[in-house]
Amino acid sequence: MKTPLDRSVYKELESIVGAPNLSEDDGIVLGYAWNGLAADPGRNRLSEVWPSAIIMPGSTEEVQAIVKCCVRNKLRFRALSTGVWSMNASPGQYLILDLRRMNRCEIDAKNQMAIIEPYVTALQLQNAALREGLTCHIVGAGPPHSPLASATSVAGIGVSGATTGVNYRNLLALEWVTPEGEIKRIGSSGSDVGWFNGEGPGPGFRGMIRGDNGAYGGIGVFTKIGFKLHPWKDEAKPVKVSGAHPQLGAPLSERQRFYHLVWDDWEKGAEAAIILNKSRVADFWLRIPPSGIGTVLTADNGEYLRRKANGTLPVAARDENTCHWSVLTLATSDAEMRYKERVMAKIIADTGAKVIEMPKEEYEVLIRNLVTSTYVLRVWRPTFGSITSIGGLDNFRMMPKMMEAAEKLLEKDAKKGHFVSADAVWTWANESRHMWAENVPVYSTQDRKASAAAMAYFVRMTVLLSTKPFGMNGFAIGPVADLAGGGYGRSNEWMRKIKNRYDPKGLSIGQHYVFNKQGPLSTTGWRLLGKLIGARYFQPILKFVILQMLKRTRN
Repeated sequence: MKTPLDRSVYKELESIVGAPNLSEDDGIVLGYAWNGLAADPGRNRLSEVWPSAIIMPGSTEEVQAIVKCCVRNKLRFRALSTGVWSMNASPGQYLILDLRRMNRCEIDAKNQMAIIEPYVTALQLQNAALREGLTCHIVGAGPPHSPLASATSVAGIGVSGATTGVNYRNLLALEWVTPEGEIKRIGSSGSDVGWFNGEGPGPGFRGMIRGDNGAYGGIGVFTKIGFKLHPWKDEAKPVKVSGAHPQLGAPLSERQRFYHLVWDDWEKGAEAAIILNKSRVADFWLRIPPSGIGTVLTADNGEYLRRKANGTLPVAARDENTCHWSVLTLATSDAEMRYKERVMAKIIADTGAKVIEMPKEEYEVLIRNLVTSTYVLRVWRPTFGSITSIGGLDNFRMMPKMMEAAEKLLEKDAKKGHFVSADAVWTWANESRHMWAENVPVYSTQDRKASAAAMAYFVRMTVLLSTKPFGMNGFAIGPVADLAGGGYGRSNEWMRKIKNRYDPKGLSIGQHYVFNKQGPLSTTGWRLLGKLIGARYFQPILKFVILQMLKRTRN
């Protein structure tokens, strides 16, 4: 349950935003108690800690006043924009800043950029940009995510990463309310000349405030940014829509081509990915598990289960077609389109790819999912319970090893029905250089054994990445940062220095960043614990402990 705020503090906060924009009502607060990782919103669910109150500022100045109030009263806080997970579960008094009132969006078409606030969604931004012949990068979280949050505070890479980059590179100038209540404007905005440039002379400030993963709300509040947009290389503006909800699609235009390519093994698929990167002909490309494609190409769970049982799932959703890429190419001219067709034909021939033919209504749904990155919400549909790991930001040659390791850890529990599939790896290209790989197993949060299996899997994968790494761990956040930091140039120590410099009182909740002081286990201690957890004989003990935790919860 929540720890109530002192009445004097509540009144002070109320004077900043007005009574309608502050609440400690249980019915409101409960909506912010979701903290991911198998925990249902509600009492006695793994962690029963709720925020003390929810406040909705409407401007940077109100955010600053709220933070200064928190500093005076030693009240911890955390900002939230759109949030797939709010990732909250901090004991004691704490305040959630819901930034939904800060949703202003301005498109600067001439300079191919936007100026956005925290609650501008990727869907809202892309719709506005497409009208100007531009588009934005949308991370895997899909259309509801906040590009500002992605660019400043959270890891995340999307399906168009080969051509639109990643959002921490799309971040231009920014406005930041520090954990001590100072307003900092970084880049060109700090000189009152606009939002077009994120850096001045000297070391890059963006690397300090976010690095690779971001601080997940652990280093203050970002209230406005300049955000880079990219040319939409097609005459269809905005993108046309076909089909009917929920199976909405996007018809191919004259200068678009769609390919669903399958290989015999991941060594060939990885080689094809490297060539695709070099050629730069693919604008959107993605690999998700066949079971995920099945949920995307069926209207509801009932249809998916019926078609799986009678063997009529779409060809692309069948297990034998697991080594695949869905590829969409766009062109600005007929000549460019012909060139891309020739290059794709050569890649297909040289790598031995099989081209999967599919009905128009199927490939149009996949195209729309590629362009808008709506896959993740569809793939979670069977249970809406999911967990993620790996976060592999590395060379495509690592992919076969990642696929093998992920399936090995999930295999037994998948056979028991705890996971939808043992194959749960998503991967795509990033900046035409390397891949992003993420393992996203889907399971039921209503099944305690499945929830225990999911949490045990997460712990085991984290340990595996720390003891026998196969590429960079893109989810080295929170306590894992201390576990993995030694392998990444002591990154955890630098994070802690930044945290203590800008948030010496530790009020900006850092449970997914770093705490001001390292926990009771040293890096050596973490590694010893990791070896124990990773040992085969310890697996039944690990699951038993987690299951006992879950049994103490209430349905």
